[in-house]
Amino acid sequence: MKKILLILISAILLVSCKTSEKSPGVHNSGVRPDDPERVAKIPLLISESEKRNSIARMNAHKGGGNNGNGNGGGKPPKPPGKPPKPPTNPPPTPDTTRPIVVITSPAEGDELNLGQVQVKADASDNIGVASVAFSVNGNIRETLTSSPYNFSWTIDSSQAGTSPTISVTALDAAGNSDSYTIVVQIATPPPPVVIGPPPGTSSLLLAVPPAENQGYEGACVAFGGFAMRSIEQYYRTNATSYSYSTNEFSPEFLYDYSRTLDCGGGTAMSLVCDVLVNKGACLWSSLPWSDLNGCDSSIAAPFLGEAAVYKIPSYSKILSSDSAMIKAMLAAHHPVLFSIAGQPVPDPTTFIVISVTGAAGHSMIFTGFDDSKNAYRVLNSWGPDWADHGACWLDYNFFLTVTGYYCYVLNY
Repeated sequence: MKKILLILISAILLVSCKTSEKSPGVHNSGVRPDDPERVAKIPLLISESEKRNSIARMNAHKGGGNNGNGNGGGKPPKPPGKPPKPPTNPPPTPDTTRPIVVITSPAEGDELNLGQVQVKADASDNIGVASVAFSVNGNIRETLTSSPYNFSWTIDSSQAGTSPTISVTALDAAGNSDSYTIVVQIATPPPPVVIGPPPGTSSLLLAVPPAENQGYEGACVAFGGFAMRSIEQYYRTNATSYSYSTNEFSPEFLYDYSRTLDCGGGTAMSLVCDVLVNKGACLWSSLPWSDLNGCDSSIAAPFLGEAAVYKIPSYSKILSSDSAMIKAMLAAHHPVLFSIAGQPVPDPTTFIVISVTGAAGHSMIFTGFDDSKNAYRVLNSWGPDWADHGACWLDYNFFLTVTGYYCYVLNY
């Protein structure tokens, strides 16, 4: 009898734990840090006012440019070392003929665009070419040991407007070498057209889809991506309403392809934007959101064809401190994805966020602003019963104390 009673108590406790994990009203967050190497390659949009502020901060940080050693900054140059002594009895070299190598494409001075570029070289030797190495600004990128000597070079936005030196070096089995070097120009892509708020505009609100609830998975960033892409589609098609079957996209698709770790592990803002660029997003009606069906990419794979129709060309980052650019993007019907350290706690009367709670970070989108409130309008992913029908306000200054360095916007 005592054994049966223990089994019953254990069963009740097990059910209670499961119920508490799935109790109504629980909201998960799930923003993960962006990879710095990925972020460095994302184009930056910056307003003229923020550019001036950045220069002023940089000059103030330098403190006049003198580090106290009398040369205005930097360490004094090291004296040159002694040249290595030549060997007293160099071994005989049976092959003293150098190979010959040339770059056939691109040509000296060519202007190259961002993206993939093929660098082609020809090499020959009296006995045989052992290898051909391709370098950019002295850094070896790839080495080939057989022809054709064609190298794929990815030029990212960090190189825009520069004049890199590209070289190929051929080496034979005896150690003889020959190099060929050219200097090319990297084009600066035209900046996206930025339409700022009309002069005198002090408030603006975008038409947004109804607030959805991410539930128990760490999908706040995916829900931000869903809302961003849906708002973009709404304005591009001159729609008058939102619908799961025409202009609301699937956060399930975005999360299944971008999440890290398990379903509660969350994802990074740049990863969700990458999915929108590389795979797109299918419609909500094709793949509805569920926080109970797992988060494996195999769930979303059948909808890759539909998603590809809705790819975006690219996305950009914005300094979180650049309120002028954030407002300009909103005026051009581009919502802005951002994150905060903690979870928002709005005032129940004004719906202005007055504090954050908890250690878990959270991601939402800006969908408007109001200078009289000194705040951005925010769409959250905790359902329509949270705050003001699922939305709130975030004070301009308070935002800067809880956010990261960059926000993100779709170039579409």
